[in-house]
Amino acid sequence: NTAEPLVGALLLRRYVPAEVNLLRRRDVLAFLGCGVGAGPVVGGLIAATTLALSAGLSWPQSFGSFWAGDATGVLTVGGCVLAWRHGGGSRPVVIRAALAAVLAAAVTVIGFWPPQVPLFYLPIPVLFWLAFSQPLAVVLTGGAATTVAANLMTGTGHGPWAALDTSAQLITLTLQVFLATTILGAWALAVGVAERDRARRDISVERAARLR
Repeated sequence: NTAEPLVGALLLRRYVPAEVNLLRRRDVLAFLGCGVGAGPVVGGLIAATTLALSAGLSWPQSFGSFWAGDATGVLTVGGCVLAWRHGGGSRPVVIRAALAAVLAAAVTVIGFWPPQVPLFYLPIPVLFWLAFSQPLAVVLTGGAATTVAANLMTGTGHGPWAALDTSAQLITLTLQVFLATTILGAWALAVGVAERDRARRDISVERAARLR
């Protein structure tokens, strides 16, 4: 709990010493590599070794579940914090983020409610629609709500992951990989939309300068 965020933050500051802008590809890659990758690896190594020595659990499965769970946590919570710090805060954005969180959580609950019917993909179009139309802070807030709702539903016995006849560690690993992939897809789309809008603004400024 101490070494993991410390390593992630120190490495991120090493590669991005200025303010982290999660709409810049370089900053996104640094955040993913340092905060989502390296930091949780340290936490997974410590946790898996502790469980293997104290409880006799499988080291690879323990490491995979801890790394996936912590990495998804950094991706959703850390991503939200940095996105709000850089581009959020106005009242309209806060209201839209609250509505996005309610919508994403509700759709996730609906998708995970039936244990046998495959509806778990329902949050994906919602998050992608948010990525097309809303600021990154709103998108990642919706992703965080989806993550919390999906884990709560699985923990209470709902959804396809709760019905799997396998170890809890493998269930955790595969569920977090699905959630992380969904959020990263929406995030990448939001970055692409932001780059397109910046290019359009630059073209408009250049055209106006030429006309002058």
